[in-house]
Formats: sequence, structure tokens, C-alpha cells
Amino acid sequence: MKKYYAIISCFIICYSPLLAQDSTCEKQIEKAKKLLLEKSPFNNEDIIFQLVEPCALSGNSEAENLLATLYIKGIGTEIDNSKAFTLFNNSAEKGNSKAQYNVGRMYKTGVGCQISHSKAIEWFEKSSNNGNQRASYTLGYMYYKGLGVPQSYENALEWFNKSDDPMAKHFLGLCYYQGYGVTANESKALEILLTNNIINSKTLVTYIKNNQKENNENLIENLIADESAVSSEDNINLSSSLNIQIEDIVEEEIPTIEELEGDWIGKMIQYDWSGKK
Repeated sequence: MKKYYAIISCFIICYSPLLAQDSTCEKQIEKAKKLLLEKSPFNNEDIIFQLVEPCALSGNSEAENLLATLYIKGIGTEIDNSKAFTLFNNSAEKGNSKAQYNVGRMYKTGVGCQISHSKAIEWFEKSSNNGNQRASYTLGYMYYKGLGVPQSYENALEWFNKSDDPMAKHFLGLCYYQGYGVTANESKALEILLTNNIINSKTLVTYIKNNQKENNENLIENLIADESAVSSEDNINLSSSLNIQIEDIVEEEIPTIEELEGDWIGKMIQYDWSGKK
């Protein structure tokens, strides 16, 4: 009985402060996140940093990941990519899936560390295995572009299919439209893109619709111009039929991007993942 009493007493004395600290850090992290979600520019940058730093220094993995983000963005402190990388790595080693993704991203871009696509792949895989959907999408993108791995649309499709990230769905739709790693299927592409509410997919859908309209109009002009192809009466019927299809397609203007450098020829198909460039 005395042994049990001693064990219980030790648990209360030894672990209660740690439990209290974890509880305090959880509240501070949530408060910091709430302040971060408020409209920028932040008026509470110093407060956000002060809420997060002590918990990160105590080894809290969520706080380490958040503090690293503050160093990356320069919120409440000077930008320090090296410190950010160390903090991300510490959190990632503890199994934090968001930090594992962030370490992969830094290796992918060479921010705060030497660029290494192979190490990026390793960390994205760890993050994906821990359920991070953005990491699964990024792995698909790495195969799509051949970054750190042999280029393979087939492998890219596998990762895009595993991810619920909106950008994974966008690239899945793009692959079906272009026929990358799969038989081209415009209907399937539109089915995916029309249910993906991000500017990338909306822009690509607009491009597809306008392209359909343009192709139909060109077809009409070519058939009517070629008098030997069909009779005048058939031309009129064909034109009317195709015009019905054209009217069903809403002609939309593709959003313009300001301050594009250089001379550009072609049609706007998509933005980058941020939806801003």
C-alpha cells in the first residue's frame, strides 16, 4: 500500500507541473492563432510572439511549428529563416505533420537550408503518412514536374488522388483535360474542376468553356467556307445546331493579372497554388 501511495504521490508532484504547462501552452497557442487570423496588418505582433515563444522553448511541438512560422513571416520578430528551419525540424522530429511538411517545403525551395529535393521528398512522405493532405498534393506535384524523382504523370495522379487538398483536385482535373498519365477526358475534367471552388480551377474552367466556343465557331466557319463539303441547306442546319451548343456555353472573361513582366502570347490557364501569381 505504501508503494502505491508513493507512486501516486510522485505522479502528482512530478507530472502535475508538466500537465499544467501543457494546458497553459494550449491556451496560449490558441490565443495566438486567433490573433493571427484577425485582419492584417497585425496590431498585436509582439503579443503573438510572446504567447508562442515560451511554449516553443519548453519543447511544445505545436508552438515550435508556429514560432518558426513567425520567424519566416517576421511577425513580432526579425525574419530569420535559419531559426525557422531549426524550429520546424525540432517539431517535425516529434512527429508534427505540419512541421514535417514545412521542413520538406524549406528543403524544396532552399530557404533556411541547402536545397535538396530528395530530402524534401522524405519529409513530404512522412507528413503524408501522418495525414497531411497538402504534403500528399506536393508529392504529386514533385512527380508531375520531376523534382527529386523521375518525372511521372502516372505517379503524380496516384498522389493527387490520395489528397483532398484543392490544388490536388485542380491538377487531377488538369491531367484529365490534357491527357497527362490518363486518357484525355474533358467531361471528367470539368466534373472535377466545377466542384473545386478555387480560382485556379475556376480559371481553367473558363478557359475550357471559351475554348469550346472558339472551336465550335471555327468549325462552323470552316464548314460554311468549304462549299464542296455540304449543301447550302445542310450548312444552315449544321450552323444552327452548333449555335445552340455555343449559347449553352457562358462566355466569361478570364481574370487579368496585373504587372506581368515581359510580352505574353496565349491564354491564361491557371494561377500558382497561392491563387495570386
